[in-house]
Amino acid sequence: MRLNVFRGNELIANIDLKKDIFDSEGITVFYLGRSSNNHIVLDDVQISRDFGRIEHKKNTWKIFNESPYGSLLINGAPYIEKILVDGDIITIGPFILQPVFSPMASEEESPPTSSKVPSKEASSVSTFAESLEDNAIDADLGLNPNTTNKTEKNGPLGDTDNSEISLSKDAAEQSSPTTNFPTEANEDNLESEFKTTSTENGIPEVGAIENEIITDGDKTQLFKTFATFELEIFGEFAPYDKYAIEDGETFIGRNPNKCKIVLNDVEVSGIHSKIVKSGSTCFLVDLQSANGTLLNGERINKAELANADEFIIGSTTFTFKVSSKIISEEKNRFMPVEDNQFVEVEEIVEVGTDFADELADTATASNENNALSFLKKIGVKRLVMYGSLLFLVLLLFIPTEEKKTLSATTKDGKNISNTTAESDSNANTNEKKSKQQKEYSRPELEELESNYLLAKDLINSGKYQEALMYLERIKIITNNESYKESRMLFDTATQGLAQLEELEKKRREDEARQARQKKIDSLIEKAQEAVEKKEVNLAESIFTEVMSLDPENSDIPRLKNELEYWKREQERIAMEEAAKKAERNRKEKLLAPGRDFFLKKEWYSAIIKLQQFLRLSDMDPDLTAEAAKMLSESEENLNSIVAPLIGKARSLKEGQDLKGAYEHYAKTLAYDKSNIEALDAMNEIYEILSKRAKKIYQEALVSESLSLFDDAKDKFKEVQQISPTDSPYYKKATNKLQSYPE
Repeated sequence: MRLNVFRGNELIANIDLKKDIFDSEGITVFYLGRSSNNHIVLDDVQISRDFGRIEHKKNTWKIFNESPYGSLLINGAPYIEKILVDGDIITIGPFILQPVFSPMASEEESPPTSSKVPSKEASSVSTFAESLEDNAIDADLGLNPNTTNKTEKNGPLGDTDNSEISLSKDAAEQSSPTTNFPTEANEDNLESEFKTTSTENGIPEVGAIENEIITDGDKTQLFKTFATFELEIFGEFAPYDKYAIEDGETFIGRNPNKCKIVLNDVEVSGIHSKIVKSGSTCFLVDLQSANGTLLNGERINKAELANADEFIIGSTTFTFKVSSKIISEEKNRFMPVEDNQFVEVEEIVEVGTDFADELADTATASNENNALSFLKKIGVKRLVMYGSLLFLVLLLFIPTEEKKTLSATTKDGKNISNTTAESDSNANTNEKKSKQQKEYSRPELEELESNYLLAKDLINSGKYQEALMYLERIKIITNNESYKESRMLFDTATQGLAQLEELEKKRREDEARQARQKKIDSLIEKAQEAVEKKEVNLAESIFTEVMSLDPENSDIPRLKNELEYWKREQERIAMEEAAKKAERNRKEKLLAPGRDFFLKKEWYSAIIKLQQFLRLSDMDPDLTAEAAKMLSESEENLNSIVAPLIGKARSLKEGQDLKGAYEHYAKTLAYDKSNIEALDAMNEIYEILSKRAKKIYQEALVSESLSLFDDAKDKFKEVQQISPTDSPYYKKATNKLQSYPE
């Protein structure tokens, strides 16, 4: 079996699995997956390292899915295991695997002859077609077509080197039962039955051809004459198992109103493609679909379909089949020929004995098809004349020794060249026998027999390396010739040793895999412990080591997620703490001015700032309590200072010492700038004293103008005494007194 591996539309590998099978009765295993240690490497991250295996046992191939993470689709359906047959489409991730089975061993070992038969149907139809033509020739020669026997194969007879035309009557009598076909008399009627209509460009119109003769050189084929076409459909969305193509155009797509083959597949366009039946030919046409149409693995726009062609639309696979009614009707008359089998062509024609010898010479000098054409074109007399002339020419150019040999030609018409070939063959056979019968001395024979028996016993015991050593000794003694079955034993030992080496390799790989898995399990336990203890650096280093050993380990992503969640949670907590701290600092800054004034014992300023802080919302309870306490103490301390000053000012005012009262009220405002009583009293006293000072100041100016300087000086001093220090009259009186001597 060969395995074609596709990725997308590209063939990336063609693997011959059969060449690695040494024991057809035993089990041979081929592993597939992403790992480079597998026989079939599917290099894609979607494929597991060890996805599955393909087993061969007794000419049966079976595929297994051993991965829990990937799906094995065969012809669109999921499988865990399945026996493979020809035509299976295996889908693994982005890869498509197509098994192609080789012919059976019996067919491979059968000796090839001159032509290769592609199929039973083609061979049979071709036989029937050529029988029609050859019987017509027989009729032209005056022969009886009912006595003609033909056993031949699809393909030109001229390609067979060993094909012969025997005109012997005895050979004709020994031929198989005859088959009756039309003669020249009704040949015109036969051709009229196969007439077709054509378009202007020579292409047959759709549906115009029911039966057609296709001529290729000197041979007529009827394979497509009676052909019928059908599709074998596979896949999840296949509406039928088989569909016969009868109409001129068959549309395929998702649109049920316009398509005859409806595929409910999202990968298929509404009208995806169509099959055009043009007489004896079908064409596959892609109608500019989104995902395209694949024919035999290649994306096409338009292509002619042949028997067994396979095309894919979406996820549905179509196999194009061509069959012929004439095959089933004439199957008992056809020679059975296996696929890929070679047959030797021999045609026996019964003719009159008068010109049998001349006809034999002419037929031998050319191939079978040319002989038939030649017989049809010329008459018997010309044939005899040309044969004689050809014989004389051969005599002139053949050397003397070959002439003697040629003169020994038997009367039955067999060419003496066959005798010469037989002589050469006998000579080669005698030479080989002489080599095989080489004489050995008695000690050599004893050693050969001893080594042979030892090697045979060692092979039966499975000790192939030691057996090869004894077989090498046999080669040395026989000079690389075979002794009994020593060559077969050598091949068996070589294959057995290769199998043992392969088993040893797998055993070492299994041991390495187990050791690696044990180490991975230990590291996973350590990683789990590190994650629980939140040792981030240690856990991450273990993660890296495990992933280098097993990139597909399923525990590491879980532990990583757990650790990442914890890290994100810690970051969130840290950010929240930082935000809280920043908010606390902001609130403390708002309280700081009141606290500073309180510590400086500036009670009034402290009271103002603390009152402002307490009016703010969303303050921390502890800060609010601290501010309230400081405010209360500030108010108490301010009141203890202001109260005595207010009391003194009141008594001085009542005693008409307005200036003294004014000054005490001023001291009160120095401590309590918002004291209403002090403000009102000071304003009242200021007005009274200002009026008095103004009056006295004016009297002083009059005395000064009358040169009563002593009286003026006394009055200016009186202004200083009664007016407040911030009064303008106090300042004017002070300036006047500076000009008076003491």
